[in-house]
Amino acid sequence: MKIYMMRFLTVFSAIFMISCNNGNNENIIVEDQNPVALQEKSSLARFSKPGGNLVDALYQELVEKKPELNSLETELNNFATEANKTQNIFYNYNEKSQHFYEDATFLANQIKDSVAQIKILEIIKLSSDKYDQQSNELNHLVEKIANNQKSINDSHTILKLLLTIPVIEKFQEDNLPKNKDFQKVIVKQEQLNKKILDKTPN
Repeated sequence: MKIYMMRFLTVFSAIFMISCNNGNNENIIVEDQNPVALQEKSSLARFSKPGGNLVDALYQELVEKKPELNSLETELNNFATEANKTQNIFYNYNEKSQHFYEDATFLANQIKDSVAQIKILEIIKLSSDKYDQQSNELNHLVEKIANNQKSINDSHTILKLLLTIPVIEKFQEDNLPKNKDFQKVIVKQEQLNKKILDKTPN
């Protein structure tokens, strides 16, 4: 719980710094009356598609209009590629070693001489154990990179949500339909229903 709160406060602080950059104390997300993603036609067409996400669309509009966010997104994308490349270096290296020991064990089990078979299987296991020990620290580092990436992804999601919730709230406040329009429809419905009933034989 403490780790989550620290992450939340870190992301919130980053949002505050972005919104106050260059002496501008106006909240980043209240500048536009009607974001494109919330325009009537755009919203229906864009988010009826599978995988459409209104949060992502609203956030992307903020990214396109705010250099600070744009820079952050560029850095995140570039670093994700770098992190993946680094992990893949180990995965490719490790895969070859694991594949070798699997194939070596399979071949050793084909040896008909039981004494020779046991001997070679022991040698293979010693080599495999040596490799595991040798790569153990590196394996932990790769795991740490994966866990850190998950943490970054969580923080990124929190950032999107905290920046876009006020956008939808402002949209709701600015575009709340008037009660009288609905009341007029109800009155008309009741009038039409009365006319139908008046013309319906008893």
